Amino acid sequence: MAPAWIGFHRFLLRLSNHPRWGRRRPQAPLLWLLLLGWPAWVQLATFKVGVMGPWACDPIFAQALPEVAAQLAVGRLNRDPTVNQGYWFDYVLLNEECQTSQALVAWVNAERYASGFVGPLNPGACGAAGPLGRAWNKPVFSWACQNGDAEVERWGTFARPLPRASSVLYAVLKFFRWAHVAVVTSRQDLWVEVGQGLASSLREFGLPVGVVTTMEPGADGARNALRKTRTKGTALPWENGPPRRSMPHRWETFKAEGDTLAELEAAGSTGGLVVVMCMHSVLLGGEDQRLLLEKAEDLRMTDGTFVFIPYDALTYSLPYRRTPYPVLGNSTKLRLAYDAVLTVTVDAPERGFREAFQDAQQARELPAHLDPAQVHPLFGTIYNSIYYLAKAVERTRQAGRWVMGSSVAEHARDFQLDGFCQPLAADEDGDPLVSYIILDTDGKGNRLWPTYSVSMGPEGLRYVGHTIHWPHSASPSTDSSCWFDPTSVCSGGVDPSFILLLFILVSSLIVAGTVLAYYVRRRILHAQLMKGPNKIILTMDDLTFIHTQSSNKKMDDSRTSLAGRSVSDMRSFKSLAAAPDNTNVAVAEGGMLPACALIHVMVCLEKKVDRIE
Repeated sequence: MAPAWIGFHRFLLRLSNHPRWGRRRPQAPLLWLLLLGWPAWVQLATFKVGVMGPWACDPIFAQALPEVAAQLAVGRLNRDPTVNQGYWFDYVLLNEECQTSQALVAWVNAERYASGFVGPLNPGACGAAGPLGRAWNKPVFSWACQNGDAEVERWGTFARPLPRASSVLYAVLKFFRWAHVAVVTSRQDLWVEVGQGLASSLREFGLPVGVVTTMEPGADGARNALRKTRTKGTALPWENGPPRRSMPHRWETFKAEGDTLAELEAAGSTGGLVVVMCMHSVLLGGEDQRLLLEKAEDLRMTDGTFVFIPYDALTYSLPYRRTPYPVLGNSTKLRLAYDAVLTVTVDAPERGFREAFQDAQQARELPAHLDPAQVHPLFGTIYNSIYYLAKAVERTRQAGRWVMGSSVAEHARDFQLDGFCQPLAADEDGDPLVSYIILDTDGKGNRLWPTYSVSMGPEGLRYVGHTIHWPHSASPSTDSSCWFDPTSVCSGGVDPSFILLLFILVSSLIVAGTVLAYYVRRRILHAQLMKGPNKIILTMDDLTFIHTQSSNKKMDDSRTSLAGRSVSDMRSFKSLAAAPDNTNVAVAEGGMLPACALIHVMVCLEKKVDRIE
């Protein structure tokens, strides 16, 4: 080691044009600073990525082989000339406990292990990871955090390698006009935090998420969770300011046992609900989801009234091309229940996850003994997130900035890269551009078929060739479009224009009923006066016929004093009289008419009289 150091020492002396002092101790302060700073410079040239997740406590997440994924990512990064010009990348696997409180402790102790972090996987730890990353000034890239953009911006060192799952889900719900959402979670802390975060995020979009429930173990736990979703519940209190839209209040009561769909409908449920399942997918070994779907089939909730969407598929690319799922083929009940499931997952347009895994095995980048069918697709998300972080680090170095958390997060934008099995990109605002696909079964087989592509840009959803197979050909009902219009206000899920139309209709019915009642009452009175004991019959002697044109003025002047005159005085009006054949206007006389007025009188005369005064 000594000769090498002496050679390096002489090289520095030659560059500085210093004379050779032999064995004398060099006196150049600059040389000593370089020599003392050399180990630190070597350390800074290595950027170590900490991959945080519940790898030790969750056996299904452990099937994602995070260490193998990280090793493959850093191996390719260090051979990639577009990102290896400034740093040598390395990784360290950091275990995140499944209990949220212990996961927070793991984050507090993680600073000294890595230069930047991929994770956390538990959304409950995001509230600590963001501020800690800001305090350490180290980048934190996570696909699991559902925090709003304003909060993320305050953190300053945070970036998303995937779009927010709630944003993707909202785009799907908006296209199909499904506003009412219920969330069912597994009992593990991680999934409870996922469900709570998803519900809060969807409420920020204005959707009435009224039920967030945790499924207890066993079939009874699945039944109770499904009964709660049938309520469509009342909305929970808003957490981020006043609500943009008023929420429906629809609690229903349910029978304790034997609830079928018909019984629940009779209890007052309105149907048309999306149930988001925050738990491991049954296609990848999730037992809770299997119990939930089979119990939904028993309760006949999979007849098209409800739509079930698995949350976890939003965070990875679920294989579907030429990929059978034996779990659907081995259980008729599960296959029928899964017909009511729409799976939204990251799309792999050119080659699927398993094909990309096999290609890496053939290139001897991955061990050959690994079975791609037994590897969780989250493997690809881990790989992509490490590459995403490395790309931001390199862009920061190219911009001449110090590589630290704030600058890396600032430069995580406006680039493209090849992910594990799909292209990835970030736009000028730092939003990740990733395409998604909606998968559905045909109700018979054990495969998934693409129906719609989902773009987070202005394109939205686009039909890709397969029609969604609704159970019994009955598509779910839709909600009012006002739930998805930021400028509109919804009241209980009903469009205000519909309320106005309903008000006009009710008012018209009231007016029509009043007119009809008045007409019927008039006819009844006519009949009573004609045939009843109070009928009035006038003869020619009781009427005085007058001219209308020549006597209107005189009649008007005299009418005001009719009430105070006697019968003999009223006979003086006969000076205005005319022959019955020349007029059809008559004045009734006699004490038999109260106040000299006749109302609702049937005149029994040989000549028709148009008006009686």
